[in-house]
Amino acid sequence: MSFRATSLPPALLMLLLLCPRLAAAPDLAGTCVVLDPGHGGSASGMVGPGGTREADLNLRVAREVARQLAARGARVIMTRTSDGDLLPEPVSLGQELRARAQLARQVDADIFVSLHHNATPDTKSPVALLRRNRSEVYHRMKDPASSQAGLMLLDSFRLLTRARNNQVLPSNFSVLRNNDQPALLGEPVYLSVDLYERYASKPAFPAIEARLYA
Repeated sequence: MSFRATSLPPALLMLLLLCPRLAAAPDLAGTCVVLDPGHGGSASGMVGPGGTREADLNLRVAREVARQLAARGARVIMTRTSDGDLLPEPVSLGQELRARAQLARQVDADIFVSLHHNATPDTKSPVALLRRNRSEVYHRMKDPASSQAGLMLLDSFRLLTRARNNQVLPSNFSVLRNNDQPALLGEPVYLSVDLYERYASKPAFPAIEARLYA
């Protein structure tokens, strides 16, 4: 069955080439995507120099990604839709992260994507911090589909930062290693860099960044 390759998100396009199950679906109809807005609830993530909470920004971007993917026929499931945890009872961070990964298995997802924004502990000059900014994509280890999807997503991220030292890396992060499905964790910008935090605080930013995923 043919599909319109140019209409597909870069990462999902690569998965279409690697996974026959996805290739059988025109556009994104029948495709299940689990989006994980990183942190939230008991874990706020990092806080930018201007006070932007990573957990809040992750959720705003994920909501926009979900909207764009759903408009193209995908079934989208989010690990959280508010500033809370997936599990209803107080649990350890490890249990919460495993539950988010296992959700992808429970719904038989085609891909799991965890959305984050990075931070650096550096206390260097503003110029040095700006040079430190880059995009990073982490993928489930020893999984060719995850690796190739990560490369495609990183290529999309370059449109946002124009950085030359972007990286895609295998990772043992809990939400990746506890997944059976192709799984990625995206860090498109360093929220700890003041310039990018100010950019990220603009109302239009979530939709712009979402296009890199969707």
